[in-house]
Amino acid sequence: MSKTRNRALAVLGLAAVLSGFAVPASASEPLKVSCYAWNDQHTYGVRCEGNKEFYFQAIADCTNGQQYRGPMIRGGSGTSYVYCSTYNARYVQGTGQFASTY
Repeated sequence: MSKTRNRALAVLGLAAVLSGFAVPASASEPLKVSCYAWNDQHTYGVRCEGNKEFYFQAIADCTNGQQYRGPMIRGGSGTSYVYCSTYNARYVQGTGQFASTY
């Protein structure tokens, strides 16, 4: 299976995990990743657990009109945060998302 197809399946699988479904990365290997989002008025964070070859990063809009990305984190090893307060702004509710690679 190509690396591009693996990445596409990882993204689809992650979306499915967040919505409560499981999507296999291949016919014999299910994607085992669970992600959780958190936010307050200044911060948006994402934590993913499971596959250690899976990398993710938080993405969020802030009230200064800019979109920011948190650090790329390896699955199971931490939380990726966007701190809008760093930019003298607040997190815009509902804009949080994340990017991933597998």
